[in-house]
Amino acid sequence: MSRMLLSFALIGLVVVGAASAPRAQELAPADYARINAALIQDHALPRYERLAEATAAFAHAANAFCAEAGDGRHEQLRAGFHDAMDAWMGIQHLRFGPVDFLTRSYRFYFWPQARAKVADAVAELVAAGEEDERLTRIDRTNVAVQGLLAAEVLLHDDRYLGGDTRGCGLLTAVTANMQTMAAGILADWREGGDAFARLMTTPGADNPHFEDHATGTLAFFQGLHDSLQLIYDVNLKPVIGDSEKTVRPVLAESRLSGRSQRNIVVTLEALQALYLGESGAGLGDLTAVADPKLDRLMRKAFRLTLETARSIDGPVEQAAADPARRPQVEKLARQVQALKQIVRDRLAPALGLAVGFNALDGD
Repeated sequence: MSRMLLSFALIGLVVVGAASAPRAQELAPADYARINAALIQDHALPRYERLAEATAAFAHAANAFCAEAGDGRHEQLRAGFHDAMDAWMGIQHLRFGPVDFLTRSYRFYFWPQARAKVADAVAELVAAGEEDERLTRIDRTNVAVQGLLAAEVLLHDDRYLGGDTRGCGLLTAVTANMQTMAAGILADWREGGDAFARLMTTPGADNPHFEDHATGTLAFFQGLHDSLQLIYDVNLKPVIGDSEKTVRPVLAESRLSGRSQRNIVVTLEALQALYLGESGAGLGDLTAVADPKLDRLMRKAFRLTLETARSIDGPVEQAAADPARRPQVEKLARQVQALKQIVRDRLAPALGLAVGFNALDGD
């Protein structure tokens, strides 16, 4: 079967009664516990460590640039931005736990609500001047101006850092704020008697987050499903439209920095790692026990979907408007949609998870 036909075959597998596939073997609490422990140690914690390191490096680059601006420092600053964005895209699929405390997730990345709100908030604060008291407590001001999208505006709009350091007061405040948040998230996961990693691995009636081990696995699963849905419903469908003539570039994620395709690839790689496991086990280890055929399908679907995403040349909004490149973008949209439906309709029941799908689900 060709790769193009497989994307249609995946959709067919979903539509034709796929949800009724029986589980080959019931999963035990110990199975969920083993996978949760592996995903915490080998997936969540290393990626939050990477986020802490990348945001610290970005803050250092911002301080160095603002102390002595120059072409070389500007390149280092943008490299720091991209490293921090990659780190965030590699962990933002986990929307539970410490990243959700103190609205950190929205403060890190105010999307898809952002759009013009971020640019407007940046313009207003820069115009207010570096003596504005809000810059000293950026964590208490508008969430739209606290994170990576505000940094993107500052770095890629020539009004701010193109020829001078006019946006430096806000840039250093934003990068320091992200460094603090990332360090806080990591500490909340692993430090103290109420460390989130401990709470997740010791469920029970007195646990405020997890009543049993399956509840912890469900949190990881929900991140997989919801992220696939966001890729289709937010990153692809409204941007690419129905034809080259209905593309809406203004809706593309990370349009200023040209990262729309890169964001999708990094996110899909992270989701694949969540499923396959990294140095330890992943959700796929449970699937291999519960439904070996489904596990083989999931692994192949991830591989082919990532191949398509990587093959797109340039930002999604540009490729979708080019008749020569658009077919690959449309193929990616079909594959992501099919993969999400398989996760929802087959993987959830196979893993014995009682899933409440969120309000984004329009199927």
